[in-house]
Amino acid sequence: MSIKTGNSKSITKLSLYIKAIKSMLGVGIFIGIFLMIFTIALYFTDSVLEFYIHVLLGIGEAIFIVCLFILIITPLPLNGIRFIKKQEEYFGIRFNDVMKTLNITEHNHTSTNWFVDVARTRVIALRRDYISSIGSVEYHLGGRGQFSQVMITAVDGNDYKIIGSRESIQRLCDWYC
Repeated sequence: MSIKTGNSKSITKLSLYIKAIKSMLGVGIFIGIFLMIFTIALYFTDSVLEFYIHVLLGIGEAIFIVCLFILIITPLPLNGIRFIKKQEEYFGIRFNDVMKTLNITEHNHTSTNWFVDVARTRVIALRRDYISSIGSVEYHLGGRGQFSQVMITAVDGNDYKIIGSRESIQRLCDWYC
């Protein structure tokens, strides 16, 4: 159980989203800066004008790569955020207010009522009362690494596919059972 006391801020949907994209955005920035430096070094000349042109080209490459990473990784955590919205509508609550009331400050939280996990670019936040059953876990090893998925049936009768890291899905199943 990871409930903290003190001056720590409680988690919000926005903080879950930012935590999910932060590491991949860092990778994008690193690659962009590397390409910028590589472009400048590769075309280094004695001409000042050519040098400035290549500096601008390198900066443009860096900005392009960062924007490309943002476009690629932005939608991935949104499924988890949409799922939080569905639970908010069903229970008539606000996730941010509940987390503040319960003083939940950790992005990987497990308690009797809530399971919150952020791993890689995936957000999982479930209230126990919203789940009526959990199906079997499917494990995958693909180009994006190891991930798992599980089908859950919500109390409103809808089936949802939850995708996350192997560890996250395993902890989810252990938490519910």
